[in-house]
Amino acid sequence: MSEIVTLGELLIDMVSTQKDVTLFDAPAFEPKAGGAPANVAVGVRRLGRSAAFIGKVGSDDFGRGLRRTLAQEGVDTRNLLDDPQTLTTLAFVSHSASGDPAFAFFEGAHVRLSPADLDVKLIQNARIFHFGSVSLVHDPARSATLEALRMARAAGVICSFDL
Repeated sequence: MSEIVTLGELLIDMVSTQKDVTLFDAPAFEPKAGGAPANVAVGVRRLGRSAAFIGKVGSDDFGRGLRRTLAQEGVDTRNLLDDPQTLTTLAFVSHSASGDPAFAFFEGAHVRLSPADLDVKLIQNARIFHFGSVSLVHDPARSATLEALRMARAAGVICSFDL
Protein backbone atom coordinates (compact mmCIF):
# COMPACT_ATOMS: atom_id res chain seq x y z
CA MET A 1 0.00 0.00 0.00
CA SER A 2 1.23 3.49 -0.82
CA GLU A 3 0.68 6.25 1.71
CA ILE A 4 0.20 8.85 -1.01
CA VAL A 5 -1.42 8.19 -4.38
CA THR A 6 -1.19 10.89 -7.02
CA LEU A 7 -3.14 11.03 -10.26
CA GLY A 8 -2.78 13.22 -13.31
CA GLU A 9 -0.30 14.46 -15.82
CA LEU A 10 3.18 13.10 -16.30
CA LEU A 11 4.75 14.92 -19.20
CA ILE A 12 7.89 16.22 -20.79
CA ASP A 13 8.65 19.88 -20.10
CA MET A 14 10.68 21.16 -23.04
CA VAL A 15 12.42 24.02 -21.21
CA SER A 16 14.05 26.88 -23.10
CA THR A 17 17.80 26.94 -22.62
CA GLN A 18 17.72 30.74 -22.57
CA LYS A 19 15.75 33.04 -20.25
CA ASP A 20 13.91 36.17 -21.27
CA VAL A 21 12.93 34.95 -24.73
CA THR A 22 9.57 33.94 -26.16
CA LEU A 23 8.85 30.34 -26.98
CA PHE A 24 9.27 31.20 -30.65
CA ASP A 25 12.65 32.87 -30.11
CA ALA A 26 14.11 30.20 -27.82
CA PRO A 27 17.33 28.88 -29.36
CA ALA A 28 16.91 25.35 -27.98
CA PHE A 29 14.89 23.31 -25.51
CA GLU A 30 15.97 20.74 -22.93
CA PRO A 31 13.60 17.87 -22.01
CA LYS A 32 12.77 17.52 -18.30
CA ALA A 33 10.32 15.25 -16.48
CA GLY A 34 7.29 17.27 -15.39
CA GLY A 35 3.69 17.30 -14.29
CA ALA A 36 2.60 18.54 -10.87
CA PRO A 37 1.07 15.25 -9.58
CA ALA A 38 4.17 13.32 -10.65
CA ASN A 39 6.40 15.92 -8.99
CA VAL A 40 4.43 15.50 -5.76
CA ALA A 41 4.95 11.71 -5.87
CA VAL A 42 8.70 12.20 -6.33
CA GLY A 43 8.82 14.75 -3.50
CA VAL A 44 6.95 12.39 -1.17
CA ARG A 45 9.45 9.62 -1.94
CA ARG A 46 12.38 11.95 -1.32
CA LEU A 47 10.88 12.66 2.10
CA GLY A 48 10.93 8.92 2.83
CA ARG A 49 7.26 8.09 2.35
CA SER A 50 5.68 5.65 -0.10
CA ALA A 51 4.00 7.02 -3.21
CA ALA A 52 2.20 5.64 -6.25
CA PHE A 53 1.34 7.43 -9.47
CA ILE A 54 -1.75 6.86 -11.65
CA GLY A 55 -1.62 8.16 -15.20
CA LYS A 56 -0.88 7.54 -18.87
CA VAL A 57 2.07 8.12 -21.15
CA GLY A 58 2.58 7.30 -24.80
CA SER A 59 4.34 4.13 -25.88
CA ASP A 60 7.29 6.24 -27.02
CA ASP A 61 10.79 7.19 -25.89
CA PHE A 62 9.47 10.04 -23.74
CA GLY A 63 6.97 7.76 -22.00
CA ARG A 64 9.60 5.10 -21.35
CA GLY A 65 11.99 7.75 -20.01
CA LEU A 66 9.34 9.17 -17.68
CA ARG A 67 8.49 5.69 -16.37
CA ARG A 68 12.18 5.03 -15.74
CA THR A 69 12.59 8.40 -13.96
CA LEU A 70 9.68 7.74 -11.57
CA ALA A 71 10.86 4.19 -10.90
CA GLN A 72 14.41 5.41 -10.15
CA GLU A 73 12.89 7.80 -7.60
CA GLY A 74 11.09 4.87 -5.94
CA VAL A 75 7.57 5.82 -7.06
CA ASP A 76 5.24 2.85 -7.63
CA THR A 77 4.53 2.92 -11.39
CA ARG A 78 2.29 -0.15 -11.66
CA ASN A 79 -0.63 2.17 -12.46
CA LEU A 80 1.27 4.25 -15.01
CA LEU A 81 -0.22 2.96 -18.24
CA ASP A 82 1.22 3.03 -21.76
CA ASP A 83 -1.08 4.22 -24.54
CA PRO A 84 0.02 2.98 -27.98
CA GLN A 85 -2.61 5.18 -29.67
CA THR A 86 -1.04 8.54 -28.83
CA LEU A 87 2.17 10.28 -27.81
CA THR A 88 3.35 11.45 -24.41
CA THR A 89 2.16 14.95 -23.50
CA LEU A 90 4.63 17.79 -24.10
CA ALA A 91 4.78 21.27 -22.58
CA PHE A 92 7.11 23.88 -24.02
CA VAL A 93 8.32 26.29 -21.34
CA SER A 94 10.10 29.64 -21.46
CA HIS A 95 10.91 31.99 -18.58
CA SER A 96 10.83 35.77 -18.46
CA ALA A 97 13.73 37.72 -16.96
CA SER A 98 11.86 37.67 -13.63
CA GLY A 99 11.49 33.88 -13.84
CA ASP A 100 7.77 33.76 -14.65
CA PRO A 101 7.03 30.78 -16.92
CA ALA A 102 5.06 30.72 -20.17
CA PHE A 103 3.66 27.36 -21.31
CA ALA A 104 2.44 25.84 -24.57
CA PHE A 105 0.83 22.41 -24.05
CA PHE A 106 0.55 19.66 -26.63
CA GLU A 107 -1.97 17.24 -25.18
CA GLY A 108 -1.15 13.57 -25.38
CA ALA A 109 -1.66 10.35 -23.49
CA HIS A 110 -2.40 11.86 -20.07
CA VAL A 111 -5.86 13.04 -21.22
CA ARG A 112 -6.79 9.47 -22.21
CA LEU A 113 -6.86 8.07 -18.67
CA SER A 114 -10.35 6.63 -18.20
CA PRO A 115 -12.39 5.48 -15.19
CA ALA A 116 -11.85 1.87 -16.32
CA ASP A 117 -8.09 2.39 -15.84
CA LEU A 118 -8.41 3.08 -12.11
CA ASP A 119 -7.18 0.68 -9.42
CA VAL A 120 -9.93 0.96 -6.82
CA LYS A 121 -8.00 -0.75 -4.02
CA LEU A 122 -4.92 1.41 -4.53
CA ILE A 123 -7.02 4.57 -4.17
CA GLN A 124 -9.14 3.33 -1.27
CA ASN A 125 -6.11 2.12 0.72
CA ALA A 126 -4.11 5.35 0.43
CA ARG A 127 -3.76 7.77 3.34
CA ILE A 128 -3.77 10.73 0.94
CA PHE A 129 -5.06 11.06 -2.63
CA HIS A 130 -3.62 13.99 -4.59
CA PHE A 131 -4.57 15.18 -8.07
CA GLY A 132 -3.95 18.18 -10.28
CA SER A 133 -6.05 20.59 -12.28
CA VAL A 134 -4.73 19.65 -15.73
CA SER A 135 -6.45 16.26 -15.60
CA LEU A 136 -9.80 18.04 -15.20
CA VAL A 137 -9.61 19.83 -18.56
CA HIS A 138 -10.63 17.05 -20.98
CA ASP A 139 -12.52 13.78 -20.90
CA PRO A 140 -11.94 10.95 -20.36
CA ALA A 141 -9.26 12.11 -17.87
CA ARG A 142 -11.78 14.45 -16.20
CA SER A 143 -14.18 11.56 -15.59
CA ALA A 144 -11.36 9.34 -14.31
CA THR A 145 -10.15 12.04 -11.93
CA LEU A 146 -13.62 12.74 -10.55
CA GLU A 147 -14.30 9.01 -10.15
CA ALA A 148 -11.00 8.52 -8.31
CA LEU A 149 -11.88 11.47 -6.06
CA ARG A 150 -15.29 9.93 -5.36
CA MET A 151 -13.66 6.59 -4.46
CA ALA A 152 -11.13 8.24 -2.18
CA ARG A 153 -13.70 10.36 -0.36
CA ALA A 154 -16.03 7.37 0.11
CA ALA A 155 -13.14 5.47 1.72
CA GLY A 156 -12.28 8.37 4.05
CA VAL A 157 -8.98 9.11 2.31
CA ILE A 158 -7.60 12.64 2.75
CA CYS A 159 -7.81 14.43 -0.61
CA SER A 160 -5.67 17.29 -1.90
CA PHE A 161 -5.81 19.30 -5.10
CA ASP A 162 -3.04 21.15 -6.92
CA LEU A 163 -4.08 24.24 -8.87
